[in-house]
Amino acid sequence: MTMWSMLLFWIPVCIGIVAFCYFVKHSRTNKLLMLSFLPIVFFIVQIVKYTYIESQEIFIFYVVGLFISVVFFIMILSYFYKK
Repeated sequence: MTMWSMLLFWIPVCIGIVAFCYFVKHSRTNKLLMLSFLPIVFFIVQIVKYTYIESQEIFIFYVVGLFISVVFFIMILSYFYKK
């Protein structure tokens, strides 16, 4: 379980770092990307703070939320890439 948590931590972090480096100008696009990355950061923090004392449903909720947040972020990236 710990390995999955760390994997779920590093994949979005790497995606975020690459996206941030790609859009280094302080523009409206960059601000929107940073705002769309905030839900990913929230769910990453919640997954890392998860303990085995908490119920399994909470962990599944965090993982699903992280997945939806990553999909949302990828959609925004593809929208700005097409522009």
